[in-house]
Amino acid sequence: MQKKLRFIVPLLLILSLLLPGLALAAKKETTPGAPKKTTVTSPTTPTEPAPTEPVTTEPTTTEPTTTEPTTTQPAATEPVITPAPPPSKVILGYYPVDYVGDKTAYNSLVNYGSSMNAISTFTYLVDGQGNLTGTVPTDGLTLAKSKGLKTYALIHNYTNGGFNQSIASSLLGSPANRQNVINQLKTILPANGYAGVNIDIEYINPADRANYTQFVKEVKEALGPMGYTVILSVIGKTYNDTTSNWGGAFDFNAIGQYADYVQIMTYDEHYPGGTPGPVASIGYVTKAVQYTMSTMPKEKILLGIATYGYDWYGTSTKTVNYLTVPKLLSQYGVTPKWDDVSKSPWFNYTDSYGRSHTVWYENPQSTGYKLDLVNQYGLGGIGIWRLGFEDQSFWDVVNAKLK
Repeated sequence: MQKKLRFIVPLLLILSLLLPGLALAAKKETTPGAPKKTTVTSPTTPTEPAPTEPVTTEPTTTEPTTTEPTTTQPAATEPVITPAPPPSKVILGYYPVDYVGDKTAYNSLVNYGSSMNAISTFTYLVDGQGNLTGTVPTDGLTLAKSKGLKTYALIHNYTNGGFNQSIASSLLGSPANRQNVINQLKTILPANGYAGVNIDIEYINPADRANYTQFVKEVKEALGPMGYTVILSVIGKTYNDTTSNWGGAFDFNAIGQYADYVQIMTYDEHYPGGTPGPVASIGYVTKAVQYTMSTMPKEKILLGIATYGYDWYGTSTKTVNYLTVPKLLSQYGVTPKWDDVSKSPWFNYTDSYGRSHTVWYENPQSTGYKLDLVNQYGLGGIGIWRLGFEDQSFWDVVNAKLK
C-alpha cells in the first residue's frame, strides 16, 4: 500500500502542476476574438461561395419577378386589342377654271370642301416641247389649303376643244422635252404649295406606249425623292388594250409600278357624238376595277366618279349635271326612269322645236353603287370629274359611303 502511495503522490503532484496550463490553453483556443488562420486556409473554404449565392440571385428572384406584371400591364390596356381604323380614302375633286372669272369649282369648294381631302387644278397646258402654260387659281389654292386639303397641279394636252395627239407624241417621244416638263414642275410645285402633280395626257398614239411609261418613270424618279406625289388620269380599261387611241398607250402593269395613284376615268362609256346610253354603267365600271386590280395594287386605284351626264338630240350632245337635270324634269314635266341593269337614271323629252332628246345622267343612287365598289374592293379612293356640277345630295352619299 505504501509502495503504491509512493508512486501516486508524486503523480498527483505532477498533475496539479500541469492542469492549470492545460485549462489556460483551452480558454485561448475558444476565445471569439482570437484569429484563426485555419478558417482561411481550411479545405472547407471552397464551399463558402454557396452561402453567398442567394445574395447575387436576390434581384432576379425577388424584385424583377414582382415588377414584371406592372411592366406588361400597359401593353394589355393599350389599343392592341382594338383594330386600327382603315386609312382614309382619297376624295379628290377636279378643279377646272373654264374662263376668266369662272367660280363654278370655287363655289363647290366653298360649300363642300369639308367633304373632300384633295383637289387637282386643271391648270397647265403642255406643248410638244414640254413648256407649261396656265394661270394658277390662287383663290382656289388658298381656300383649299385653309380647309386642310392637298392640292395637285394637273398638266394636260387639252386645247381647242380636244386632246391633242401631236402634242402628246412630240412631248413623249423626246427625252429633252420630257425633262423640260420635269424641270418646270420642280419650280411650279414648291412655288404654289402643291403636294404633287396629276398627269392627264389623253388621246395618245398607241405607238407612244413605251414613251408614256418612260415619262411617268422619269417624273416619279425626279419628284418622288422631293416628297411629291404623282397621280395619273387614264382611261378606264376592261382589258389590256394596246391599239386604240384612247387606251392603247396606257400600260397599266408598268405605270402602276411608278405612280402613287392611278385615277381610272370610268365614265364617258357613252359619249358626245355617240349613241345614247349610260355614262358609267355598273357593269362597265366593275369590269374596269377588276381589270385594273389585276395590274397594280388596289390601294393605288382612284375610281373615277362623274357628276354629269349627256343629253343626246339629233346629231348633237350637250352636258347635263346635278343642277340642270331637275330643271329639265320640271320644265318638261318628265318623270325619270331607272335602268336596273346599268344602275343608271334616264329619261326622254321633246323640246319646243319638236326635237326628241334622250338623257342619261348620274344621281346619288347611281353614284352610291359605284362608291360601294370602292369599299368592296378596298380601292384607294375616288377622283371626281368635276367640281361645280354637283349639289348637296352628291356629297351626302359620298359622306355616307366613304367617311
